[in-house]
Amino acid sequence: MYNNRISLTGNLTKNPEYKNIQDRDLVHFRIAVNENVGSNKEETIYMDVDGWDSHARYAENVMLAKGDRVIVTG
Repeated sequence: MYNNRISLTGNLTKNPEYKNIQDRDLVHFRIAVNENVGSNKEETIYMDVDGWDSHARYAENVMLAKGDRVIVTG
């Protein structure tokens, strides 16, 4: 069995959206991740992120907002 992990550091592109689906909390947001792809070139990648239950409640408690820098691991 493989244990693959990814860690992304980026900025929120807009305020997170909070929902409750079938008694489960959900937070949805998009981050912009800048990556160097050459000696003088930078590329921006946009990633959609969903966080469930305790992750959603944590995001709401710390009041994430557009432009905030976040680290996402999964």
